[in-house]
Amino acid sequence: MDAAPRGTGYAAALADASLRAGTLASAARHARALLVSDAAAAVDVAEDSRVVALVRMLVGKGKAAMVADVMAEFVAICDRLLLLPARPHAATSY
Repeated sequence: MDAAPRGTGYAAALADASLRAGTLASAARHARALLVSDAAAAVDVAEDSRVVALVRMLVGKGKAAMVADVMAEFVAICDRLLLLPARPHAATSY
């Protein structure tokens, strides 16, 4: 059996919290913008407080290297929950 990708638990918890708060779509947009290397594309996206809190928590715990993996997994979860076609994410590092 394959192990779950790094950060799946964090991504699932973020998805659950965002879904319960009714902010899943906006949180997904914010997370997707964090994965884009084009600063101009990320400027137009409003920050989601839950995404910000998770990023700060990971950095504070010394797990900054996990942020891209967690955001990519979160976006994939959101795509499934929001019934959007999956997109390839360049930020995965396996």
